[in-house]
Amino acid sequence: MSFRLLSRILAAFALLALPVWSVAGQVPAGAPTAAPASREFPGDAEMIDHFQAHRAEFDEVVALYQKYGSHGNLHRGQPEYLEYTALLKRAGISHLREDGAIWLPDPYSLETARKAGVMDLFHAYAYHGITLYVENSVFSHLVGRNVWKEYFYVPVVPKVENGRLWWPLMERKNLSLHQRSARVFESLDHYPPEWLLPRKQGECVYRQIKPQWFLALCNG
Repeated sequence: MSFRLLSRILAAFALLALPVWSVAGQVPAGAPTAAPASREFPGDAEMIDHFQAHRAEFDEVVALYQKYGSHGNLHRGQPEYLEYTALLKRAGISHLREDGAIWLPDPYSLETARKAGVMDLFHAYAYHGITLYVENSVFSHLVGRNVWKEYFYVPVVPKVENGRLWWPLMERKNLSLHQRSARVFESLDHYPPEWLLPRKQGECVYRQIKPQWFLALCNG
């Protein structure tokens, strides 16, 4: 029997004794719950302390992204490229990625969805949600996948409701409506119990730390 298979079997048995994972705003007595994620990479407190200590750099990174997109869009010899890369290094950020959505004001209305639908998504830098990656990805034997924590910024205050973060309403080409969402928790220092089961899907779950800023815990 392989070590990975044995780890998954033991994790599944341990799961039987765990209480239900706490959704933001619905934290039961006895939380926290599943295996502590903070043993494998930085805990929430460390991530938040880093964010607060480098808040000015984080805000500057966002401003540069909204102007130029990723620093990879600039030529290496440009002063803006050197400024961008130096700022990322000071902030402890390895790279950035947009979230594939356009966050206009009032992002949950049909009118806004139609406005966003005719915009150039790739170059709408000022309206992208931005994932800010840090180098903390590790292989978790509990989860059986790589796991990591990251920061996520939204250019408007998003809706967090019913334990979920809601992305903007989108209108598809066939005029049907679509809206992404993700689970939000009070703490990301423990894995959701579903992550310890043998069959799982890649997922990011979130914790709101400021109206427009989130931590994310991901597996994949």
